Amino acid sequence: MTVVPLVNENALFRQIAAGDEEAFREIYYHYYPKLYGFINSLTKVTATTEEILQETFTRLWEHRESVAGKGYSAPWLFRVASNLAYDHLKNSASRLRLYERIQREQAAPSSNNVTDHINERQHAGLLEEAIRQLPEQRQIIFRLSREEGLSHQEIADRLQISPNTVKNQMVKALKSVRSFMESASRILLTILW
Repeated sequence: MTVVPLVNENALFRQIAAGDEEAFREIYYHYYPKLYGFINSLTKVTATTEEILQETFTRLWEHRESVAGKGYSAPWLFRVASNLAYDHLKNSASRLRLYERIQREQAAPSSNNVTDHINERQHAGLLEEAIRQLPEQRQIIFRLSREEGLSHQEIADRLQISPNTVKNQMVKALKSVRSFMESASRILLTILW
């Protein structure tokens, strides 16, 4: 897809950095149809495409000073739109896998529903305890990732930290939670013996 930039595009982005709403409107109306086609080719859903478009332009306005200051323009818009679309697709796939797993589990006959339910509650309680023992920021990052299904980039954006920090904190959190769960399992087995 060839995107023809505006003749005065660099000047418009500098004006946007200064808070010029008219320059923003000009960029918006020029790139909206091009971004729409690009995003819709990825998502195939009109409502999702429009939502991602709005988020893309919202991010341009919110980050206008750094975007224009670094000389970014149309490629930046397409990269943001692309990242948002891929994050949406990844989250949708994740939700679909979870839904399918739940459907399979509900359809599978259980030999002992009461025992299974008790085991699940014990496991959930241990997991919650493991999470509560994490340092506060690590706990927040873990919950955003595992409970809300956010990507590392989305968490970084929300918490205003680097994606690398998110990744490092998730590695440490998973290691701590795994270690806690293994220790708790060994203790439970010892008690049962």
